[in-house]
Amino acid sequence: EKGKAKDGKFKEKDSAKTKSKGDWNKGDVKDKGKHDRGKVKGGSRAGGRDGTGFVYVGLGRKVGIQPGDLVGAIANQAGLRGAEIGPIKITDNYSIVGVPEASVDHVIAQIDAGNLRGKRMKVRRYVD
Repeated sequence: EKGKAKDGKFKEKDSAKTKSKGDWNKGDVKDKGKHDRGKVKGGSRAGGRDGTGFVYVGLGRKVGIQPGDLVGAIANQAGLRGAEIGPIKITDNYSIVGVPEASVDHVIAQIDAGNLRGKRMKVRRYVD
C-alpha cells in the first residue's frame, strides 16, 4: 500500500522536501503570494489609525455577525475598499467598525436601516 512501511506504519514525509503552511517564513518576500498584504501601514489594526472614525452597528455575535459581513456591507454599499475598513470589534450585541473619518457620515447614510444576515441594521457614529 502506498505510503506504508513494511511494519504497517505510515512513513513520515521528509521535512526538507515539503513544508507545512506554518513553516513558511512570512518575512521572505519571495514566499509571499500575490494577495499577501505585508505589513499594515499606520500602526496596529486593533488601535485604529489616525483619521479613523468609528461607526456603531446594532448587530453583534448573537445574530451571527462576522467581520467579513461588516466589511462586505460597507464596501459594497458605501463604496469603500476593504483595506480602508478596520479595526472591527464585535461584541455579543453590537459591533464597532473603523472607517476613514471623512467617510463616517457617508457610510451611515448608505447602510443605515439596511439588512445584514436578515436583521435590520441600526447604525450611528460611535464616540468613546
